[in-house]
Amino acid sequence: MAIDKALSITVEYKEVRDVRHLRKTKYSCWQPPSLGVLKLHVDGAIFEDQDRASVGMLLRNDRGVVLFSTSKKENGVNDPMGVKLLAILRGLQLCIPMGILDLVIESDSLMLVGELNNISESRSAWGHLVHEVKELMKRIPRCLVQHKGRYGK
Repeated sequence: MAIDKALSITVEYKEVRDVRHLRKTKYSCWQPPSLGVLKLHVDGAIFEDQDRASVGMLLRNDRGVVLFSTSKKENGVNDPMGVKLLAILRGLQLCIPMGILDLVIESDSLMLVGELNNISESRSAWGHLVHEVKELMKRIPRCLVQHKGRYGK
């Protein structure tokens, strides 16, 4: 009886592990954009003890070639949504002078993507940043923001 129980637990463990691995693999694969489209990945991190944050940006073409990868420290930022918005803002500031015509921006924040895709004025605490980002997005002829889970970098 104890052996049967141990074997049963082992089988269950392997099944759960395999499902988790498949789920992680499904979301962790980078998906290229359409031909001729560039993809900008953004993220941010907060370092509360230093009253500082860092934003990171990665731009790739449709073949996965990295066109730029950079990060920047941001002082006085302690809000996760604000940091992620700043990452998009900084990424756009780098992309616009490059003359990009077709850009997909990916963020792991579903709420942020919703804010940026909403056509009405943002009434959130980050409204001013949302407005700035939307204004910069208008300078790229085809610019789209989409959600990609955490493992999708």
